[in-house]
Amino acid sequence: MSSAQPLPCSIFFLTCLSLFLAICILVCSSFSHGLLSLWISPTVAVFAMAYHTILLVLAYKQPARASMFFVTSIACAYLLSLAWFASFIVMTFLAYEGLTELSLCGIMVYLPKHHFLCHKFEFLLTPFEAAIMGDLTVRLSIGRRDAWRSMECTGKGQEDHSGLSTDLAEDGS
Repeated sequence: MSSAQPLPCSIFFLTCLSLFLAICILVCSSFSHGLLSLWISPTVAVFAMAYHTILLVLAYKQPARASMFFVTSIACAYLLSLAWFASFIVMTFLAYEGLTELSLCGIMVYLPKHHFLCHKFEFLLTPFEAAIMGDLTVRLSIGRRDAWRSMECTGKGQEDHSGLSTDLAEDGS
């Protein structure tokens, strides 16, 4: 195993925090069956947990590649950040309008009339999760740019079209 650090500390901390918040949001939204966000929060929480788990496992298994984040992982992080923000917008709209029933494509959806403590936690944690995911996305983008620049300066790792550097692809790991 290489002595390279799997992930920078700030990215590792934000990933773990985001994973924890996604679990909390999923648990909180389960009490209303996801109705407060029209099923956006629980869906995004499941995708976020899968994303963070994959990112952590890949960084642990291949620490030499951890500083060179792939474009697809950064694009997924941007999409998750936008999805968390959309979930918060939907929850804010439904809370502002005070709707108790809503017709979606001809199907009547009955929203909870009373907001319990878990619902309030979901409402508070969702924008926090969107901000953390946005910060993580920016840090991943900066980390990729810095890794690219350092490889250009040292003359190692010609980029091919797949986004993998050739010296990392040839080492057999």
